[in-house]
Amino acid sequence: MTKDIEIKMARDDNGEQFYTRAHVDGLDGFEEYYADTLELRNSLSDFQANHIQDSGWMDYEVGTGYKNILYSSDGFKCGVRQIQYLYGNPVTGIKNVTQKMIRLNIRNFLNGNQIAQIPTGFTQYTQVFYSRSGSGKQPIMVEVRPSGAVNVYIDSKDQTGSEFSNWIYAQFEWTE
Repeated sequence: MTKDIEIKMARDDNGEQFYTRAHVDGLDGFEEYYADTLELRNSLSDFQANHIQDSGWMDYEVGTGYKNILYSSDGFKCGVRQIQYLYGNPVTGIKNVTQKMIRLNIRNFLNGNQIAQIPTGFTQYTQVFYSRSGSGKQPIMVEVRPSGAVNVYIDSKDQTGSEFSNWIYAQFEWTE
């Protein structure tokens, strides 16, 4: 059911049109509009509470010697996060899609190092990403394993550099 709103222009003593001002509480029909808006807002909040589960960012520790200090004043620490979206219904079955994220803020590593151990099973399948690292260097491969091992692999051209020049500051995301 749609309600039509009729707009009439007021005229002053000289016949000139002008816009009147009114408080929203003085307008007919706004009570229903606010009630509908409130009901919609509550429905969306209820949907989110029951269908979206967010772990928030959970810090993880990097291995000994790997600094977690790049952009320390305004950047992020190493962390993982997952957001699970539930859909379906109890009759046909509840299904889910999960968005997973990892943040890396590390320095001082060598080729093949396991730089961190995140919770086992955080990823169902091995995930591989490439990250920029320093000026003039090839991207560094980051491998996240279902065992929770986070490993880094440096291009053969860049393996002779110092550990300090090897760094990653990046966030990666995937869906399972």
